[in-house]
Amino acid sequence: MYENIKERLKEYNKIVAQKNEIQLKIRELEENVGISAMAQGEAISKTYKITSQTENEAIELAAKKADLKKLISSYQLDIDRIDNALNSLYYLDKQAIEILYVQRRSVESACYMMNRSRKIIFKYANRGLKEMNDLFNLAS
Repeated sequence: MYENIKERLKEYNKIVAQKNEIQLKIRELEENVGISAMAQGEAISKTYKITSQTENEAIELAAKKADLKKLISSYQLDIDRIDNALNSLYYLDKQAIEILYVQRRSVESACYMMNRSRKIIFKYANRGLKEMNDLFNLAS
């Protein structure tokens, strides 16, 4: 029950890390702009006309950067949806879901951390998953 939502929650930290890694890649690309063409001894004419190699590198860089930004946007949308759904839950429901699915801890850990029984932990988690499911289905 609610397996799709559970999987999305389990992937949450991975999605955040992937988005951050792509942002770092974009920063790295921006910092290395223009180094390769000039390092290869590319000549600049008296009119400062940009040669085709430089133009090609600039076009490739812009395309790569645009693709990476689309990917970041997609990841950020997933992150925002999950955050929005989690923030709409009752505190105990949210806490149970975060411990069980986002942090991937055991039920015993959740029982210890929340000072509740297994039955109550599952009650909170299931109630929260139902609320998240209802919210996600609103958007479809």
